[in-house]
Amino acid sequence: MSIFKDQIDFQVVVTNVCPTTKITTPIIKPLTFDISQQDPLIVNFKAFTISQLICGQISYALTKKDGSRPQSFILLNADLFQLEIKTNSPLSVGTYQYYLTGSLPGGSKANVLI
Repeated sequence: MSIFKDQIDFQVVVTNVCPTTKITTPIIKPLTFDISQQDPLIVNFKAFTISQLICGQISYALTKKDGSRPQSFILLNADLFQLEIKTNSPLSVGTYQYYLTGSLPGGSKANVLI
């Protein structure tokens, strides 16, 4: 009599849903700042949401629409979900477009145009 039992063959499939995880962005309305304002313009935005919570935390970046670094008068505080705009320089007057991008460690990205 054998002490071994029958064996069962099985297959394991390991997948990674994180590269295709959907990131949902909030709506950020157009912003207007007048250089004569004494206080900075603080804009609170909602955190981006993800379809697969197991994929980690979203990291945020702010870039100009062309991919370059933003001007020094606009700052992103990703920990507080805030944008801060402060300048009193007439040289800063103009229209600017930025991308606020949310990225996951697995490679998914989404951005919202500001």
